[in-house]
Amino acid sequence: NYLRKDSPPLLMIQGDKDTTIPVHHAYYMQEQAKACAAPVELLIVKNAGHNWRVVDAPIEPTLDDIIQRTVDFLVGELKRERAL
Repeated sequence: NYLRKDSPPLLMIQGDKDTTIPVHHAYYMQEQAKACAAPVELLIVKNAGHNWRVVDAPIEPTLDDIIQRTVDFLVGELKRERAL
């Protein structure tokens, strides 16, 4: 509801087996972001519940991969801001 084209960049990381915030909410937010050209990226973590807790099988991507993706996102956004 509050996304706009000039919203700050957002990286959403969502477990596909999350029962606290079901994954369809993340997909809905991604659709809304696309509709208004808001800078939102979505990473779905397979076999993960809320806070990426393991559900039934190892999570994919791994926790190390999630951390690296988060760092890459933040560094990329900082570089982009510096270039402006």
